[in-house]
Amino acid sequence: MPADADARAGRIDGVTAAGVWWRVDPDGLRITATPTGGAEAGRGLAVFAASPGAVAAMHPVLAAGVTLDAFAERSRLPVVLLGEAAANRLGVHRLDAQPAVFIDGLPYTVLGVYRDVERLPDTLLGMIVPDTTALDRFGNPGTGEDRSAHLLAATRAGAASVVARQLAVALRPDAPERLTVTAPPDPHSLQDHVTSDLTGLFLALAAICLVVGAVGIANTTLVAVLERTEEIGLRRSSGPAPATSPRSSSPSRPHWARSAD
Repeated sequence: MPADADARAGRIDGVTAAGVWWRVDPDGLRITATPTGGAEAGRGLAVFAASPGAVAAMHPVLAAGVTLDAFAERSRLPVVLLGEAAANRLGVHRLDAQPAVFIDGLPYTVLGVYRDVERLPDTLLGMIVPDTTALDRFGNPGTGEDRSAHLLAATRAGAASVVARQLAVALRPDAPERLTVTAPPDPHSLQDHVTSDLTGLFLALAAICLVVGAVGIANTTLVAVLERTEEIGLRRSSGPAPATSPRSSSPSRPHWARSAD
């Protein structure tokens, strides 16, 4: 990512907020509530580095405090945003005393606590530090899907597909093929896919119901016939002979009866 990735993405028409973020060393950080505290409370918590633009694109819902701003990034301040779950586990319940959490023994002042985000839900069970602070203390982002740098862009309604086609060129005009842009699906296409899937599901359920009904009727008929096998055989053996034609079965009238007529 270029150093001015936030500004380059923000100049695209339709982008409301954009910024770079990555996950900081997800395996080797020690997170505690005090300098010498145990690491049990911070076990499993993730640390994310994010620019103010990325935090704005996440659209966090603050429970207390403030969010990251350009001053914190520009000054490389050791500050942190906590997810509500992480704050509860670390015992941070009030911000008026400017509490701090410790990452690898270094203090980070808690700026705010957020309870929800519209994007990047992985950050809910973790904390966010300014990207410049993370670069100073932890170095460049790593490699791999879970450690490499990403850019998150929030767009106006209907502009996502257009922004996706321009984003790679805006960020790396020299090598746009090095970036992979993932855009959300078009709402109309998504609705068509959902509708077709539901139609296919209902047709499959109807076919299954027909098969089950046919098998049930056939089973009931077979059981009824099997239960009356003896009766059916007795009726067929003692029943009347097959009917003949009326002309051959009726007796002929005597000759004198025809004369009397």
